[in-house]
Amino acid sequence: MSTATLTGRRTVVLLGLLGAGLIMLGVSRPWGSVRVASLASFGDIDITGGTAAPAGAAVAIAVAAASLVLTIAGRVVRFLIPFGVLVAGVALAVSGVGTLNDPDQAAADALRDTLSLGGDLAGGFDLEVSTNAWGWIYVVGAVVIALAGLLGVLGSRAWAVSGRRFEREGAATGSGPGEGVRSGAGVRGARGGTTADASGAAVGGWSSSADVWDAQNRGEDLTTDEEPADEGGTKD
Repeated sequence: MSTATLTGRRTVVLLGLLGAGLIMLGVSRPWGSVRVASLASFGDIDITGGTAAPAGAAVAIAVAAASLVLTIAGRVVRFLIPFGVLVAGVALAVSGVGTLNDPDQAAADALRDTLSLGGDLAGGFDLEVSTNAWGWIYVVGAVVIALAGLLGVLGSRAWAVSGRRFEREGAATGSGPGEGVRSGAGVRGARGGTTADASGAAVGGWSSSADVWDAQNRGEDLTTDEEPADEGGTKD
């Protein structure tokens, strides 16, 4: 894969959406379970992804929306969005790794929410905490988001600006409002006859636009293919 493709807009957008999807998947699943030795009757209590990473879902939705905005972003916005995505990805990865390395606080929050207890329970009970792979999937999603932001920051200056490509093509072909009217053999006159082409030269047998107006003032039929009348009003 070339560098231009790796840092291209499509790659950045797809990576951003992929990372956001992995974050949402990780948040939707439990990251582990906690058991209190003195409250064994309650059994294992799940540590949900929303409890372990409370900001994950909101940030993932924001990243997905920002990735879609990149498809129509201008010169300034297309640099600022990847920078924000990079910061968000790094923050999510750091917080996810921190929670997995020290899950006691997340376990205490899960226990408090389940038992509807108040206060800090991290040091009040003997907690038996176990984790699984869903938290690491969350971390992988965060790393993918950070990678998308980094590639966007590096390559956004080379991206084509949406909309201006069509304007340049229109200018190159000479198309624009009203061009279709003048692009034929001539411009239709007020009475339906072909009087002059786009360069101003008269067509249909008339030598100039001035002759056309003179003939019209004399009451001649401009829609016929006959030769124009001369100064004396006769036709050749």
